[in-house]
Amino acid sequence: VGAILAIPGAAMIQALLSNTGTRHEVIDSDLTVVKPKLRRHQRRAARAQHPTAEPDADT
Repeated sequence: VGAILAIPGAAMIQALLSNTGTRHEVIDSDLTVVKPKLRRHQRRAARAQHPTAEPDADT
């Protein structure tokens, strides 16, 4: 029963504390850019062209 009451209580405390905290803006940078995922054939082609790639045994 204590856990049932503690979860909403903890959520309310967290919400109140997050509201009073200082907010910072995110600076646009190469580190904050989300790159699109490559498709499977693009990943395989990039892996095959990598300098440390081993030759494919099944071709």
